[in-house]
Amino acid sequence: MVDNMYEKFDLALQLIKDEVPEHPLYKHTIATPLGSAKAIAEQLRQEQEEYGLNEAMICSIPHSQEKRLNVYKLLAKELL
Repeated sequence: MVDNMYEKFDLALQLIKDEVPEHPLYKHTIATPLGSAKAIAEQLRQEQEEYGLNEAMICSIPHSQEKRLNVYKLLAKELL
């Protein structure tokens, strides 16, 4: 269920990027990766190549500790 929610979110962001490239949300997503763990991992890898990064800070905003931990686990699975 969660993956499906992220897939829908990714699709919505892509539609905004394709149809309204000057939309403020589009500009925000360039600086702040949003979407599924797979999409975020890919964005981080691209930034690593482009800027030579060797570390990144990840801040997850879900309210509950359990949900935040799940976000970090999903991202770690994609990155490691």
